[in-house]
Amino acid sequence: MARDHPAVAHALREGTSLDEIESLEGGEAFRAALDDFLEEFGHRATGELDISRPRWRDEPSGLLATVRANVKHEQAGEHREHLRQMEKQASAAARYLEERADCGVFGPLCKRVVRRLIRTYRGYIQTREHPKHGLAHLFAAWHEAIRDAGELLVDEGQLDEINDVWFLRREELFAALEGNLPEIDIASRRAEFERHKTVDAPPVLTSEGEAPSSRIEREDVPEGALVGTGVSGGVVEGVARVVRDPSEETIEKGEILIAPSSDPGWTPLFLNAAGMVVEVGGQMSHGALVAREYGLPAVVSVSEATRRIKTGQRVRIDGTQGIVEILDDDE
Repeated sequence: MARDHPAVAHALREGTSLDEIESLEGGEAFRAALDDFLEEFGHRATGELDISRPRWRDEPSGLLATVRANVKHEQAGEHREHLRQMEKQASAAARYLEERADCGVFGPLCKRVVRRLIRTYRGYIQTREHPKHGLAHLFAAWHEAIRDAGELLVDEGQLDEINDVWFLRREELFAALEGNLPEIDIASRRAEFERHKTVDAPPVLTSEGEAPSSRIEREDVPEGALVGTGVSGGVVEGVARVVRDPSEETIEKGEILIAPSSDPGWTPLFLNAAGMVVEVGGQMSHGALVAREYGLPAVVSVSEATRRIKTGQRVRIDGTQGIVEILDDDE
């Protein structure tokens, strides 16, 4: 839509606000298209399990940053062509598996079974995301209800600012809504929350609360390389971009995304990424699935990746072997 209206595309490249864009030629059509998108997906957010996080419909700036990056660096139709090529490769791989199926005297039957399994897998793997997509509507509803409660409590003088409401426990919130907010040190709770944000999430947490080490010791890797789990094959080199919050940061075309984790809220960044390195996750994590769908080399469970790799450094990702090399120290 932006490319159809040069004034809108130019304004996006210049970082113009959405309100200003709407006043330009084609701006109303662009805003209408964005509103249509938010009508369907606006209840999603980055880190949406944290119900304090603003939903996309509350704060669409992250989405606009992705659109801006695409307008600046991607040719019209480039992404669709990439997906068509991926579809061809997937079909060729499926045929290869069918032809390789060998069950002795049951050969013909075996090939039919393999063909059915492949078609079933390809047809239904995306349904894995449907329950989460539906559940996100509940998260968004809770977010709005508690945010509205925060506004009410500020108006009543019980809270100093709306975001203080996220630091109340459930029984404290109910008491406050009845006019009986107990004595609470919100500042200390906020400080504890900020401290927790700096802690790395463990790749595995047992039922007993233990966090086994995820460090992988291998002798077949270059000196200084980071090791993780390869979840999407291929090798790619590029400039690293460390992103800790996709609602505030984005990446440029061809950069390597370095992230602490990934969930559906990170997906818009994948459009521009040439590869991905994530500190947590496994073969079936969201980031791994999307990376394979987009054909992006990806390595997950790379301990301290966002600390050891800096934005601007050139890195090489081997998504097959699970190796990440830092090629220079330039920032």
